[in-house]
Amino acid sequence: MDAYEVKQAKAQRFLLDGVKHALIPHLSEKHTSDEMWGVLKKLYETKNENRKMALKEKLHGWKMLKEASVTSYLTRVTQLRDELAAVGEVVAESEVVRISLRGVFVVNKDWEVFEKCIVARENLPIWNSLWDDLTQEELEVEGGQSVENNGEKDLALAGKSKRRKASSRNLGKVRCFGCGQFGHLIS
Repeated sequence: MDAYEVKQAKAQRFLLDGVKHALIPHLSEKHTSDEMWGVLKKLYETKNENRKMALKEKLHGWKMLKEASVTSYLTRVTQLRDELAAVGEVVAESEVVRISLRGVFVVNKDWEVFEKCIVARENLPIWNSLWDDLTQEELEVEGGQSVENNGEKDLALAGKSKRRKASSRNLGKVRCFGCGQFGHLIS
C-alpha cells in the first residue's frame, strides 16, 4: 500500500466511525472517502427535501411527555422550528403556537380549563406570550396540587404566618400616608 491508499483508508475509517449505524450501508459500498463524503453531504445538505419533511413531521408529532416540564417541551419545539428555518423552511408563528398547544393538551388532561380559556380568545397568543402563559399555568397546577394534598392545614398555616408577620412590624419608622406622622398606617 502506498501513502495515498493509507490516507484513503484512514479517512474512510474516520467517516465510518463518526456516523450512526443506520448510515453505514449507504457508505460501505463507496470506494473512496470523497464518495462517502458526497453521500453524507447529500443526506445532510440544508436543501434536502427529505430532511425538511422529516423535521416537519417531527414538529407536528411532538407531544409533551407527562413527566416533562413545559419549559423543556417548548425548548424542544423551538429547536425543531429553528432547525426547519436553517434548512429554509420557515414555520409561521401561529402554526408553532397551534402545534405547541396541541402537544401540551393531548397529554395533560388536567389543563382542560386553561385550554378552553386559550382557545376561547379572539386571537391565539403570540409565541412568547404562550410560553409565559404555559409556564405560569404549570406553576399554578403544581402549587394547586400541594394545597390539594395537604388540605386545609396548609391554608390555615399560611394565613396564620401572614397575620404573625403583620403584627410584629416595628411601625416607629413608618410614615402615615394620610397625616404624614410616624408610628401608624392609614387603614
